[in-house]
Amino acid sequence: MNTENKNGWRPSSQQRAVLEILRDESAENQAEFCRNFCTFTSSKLTKILNVLETDENGKPKPSYFDDIADPEALMEEIEELVASLPAKRLAMENTRDIEVLPTSSFRAAVVAAKQCKLKKNAERVIQYIAPTRGGKTTLHLYLQQKLRVDFHLAFVNCRSSWRPANADNRLRAEYTVLKDICTGLGLRIHDNKRRSGVPGITDAIVEALCNRAVLMVVDEARFLATASLNLFIDLLNRSRVVILTQCTPIASTRMHQWYKDEAEQFDGRTHKTIRVNEIPVSDVELFFPEKNKFEDAPAMHRLIADKASQFGHFSLIARTKQYLQTSTRAEEKEVRAALEKALAEMNHSDSKS
Repeated sequence: MNTENKNGWRPSSQQRAVLEILRDESAENQAEFCRNFCTFTSSKLTKILNVLETDENGKPKPSYFDDIADPEALMEEIEELVASLPAKRLAMENTRDIEVLPTSSFRAAVVAAKQCKLKKNAERVIQYIAPTRGGKTTLHLYLQQKLRVDFHLAFVNCRSSWRPANADNRLRAEYTVLKDICTGLGLRIHDNKRRSGVPGITDAIVEALCNRAVLMVVDEARFLATASLNLFIDLLNRSRVVILTQCTPIASTRMHQWYKDEAEQFDGRTHKTIRVNEIPVSDVELFFPEKNKFEDAPAMHRLIADKASQFGHFSLIARTKQYLQTSTRAEEKEVRAALEKALAEMNHSDSKS
């Protein structure tokens, strides 16, 4: 339990231990740490960590906790942040070596997001529909690079529990949706809103979305269902949030079959639908910028684009690039062999029986 004294709010021993972890984790580069993991700035983190320091007379320094009405709520947010650091660092490590190229579909998503930011009506949905290995994960990284000045980016991962198995699980599913959105926004719900149930939490999310420009990227949208679709419609109606959903063509079709009315309401609020179908040659050229890579570059770019459009998309191109890494002036036979090896890795070989 924390203590209060004339110097302001002081952490308990358990809270102090959490704050010391936060200080140590951010010590190497505090600004970069805040950019990667926090919803607050480096200067605010410095003021927060002042609670661990004393002045030249040995008295506790004033800290950010002394300036706010609910220091315990901030402390709970920090505890959640510290607990999530291992998973967030692992996610960063897993994407560190991913090559992010400005493909035509990625550029279209950025343009659409900036257009939506200027809109005053509810038509601020971008639907990114791509097959397996169509660049949906890499799109996250590209949006972070290109839009972090324009938006607060909130990445929300749908999961199967968003879709209730039966009527008895509907309320639990609604709470799961709200919890995951709050996590993506880095939003802590105060107790008075939490006690109000789903309406109170929803209102708190709307208030947060009205205070800043937010691009909410919703991955695995195949799990969207009645409650989540209706919630997104409500958020679009009552705030200026921009929502970008990502799913496969099959998932999109099923959503429209199973939740026809809600899906059509969602479609009516869509600014742009980006479908990754055929890979343009210009996207393949981004992967092979070397002028002497192929004997006949235009023909080989077209060959790779055609094969990738049939299956594997950007993943097939990236795998083929690895097989051709040491090649110069590669002829068609070598390129076809590289494509065949890449397809075989993905259990989609042209030669398999």
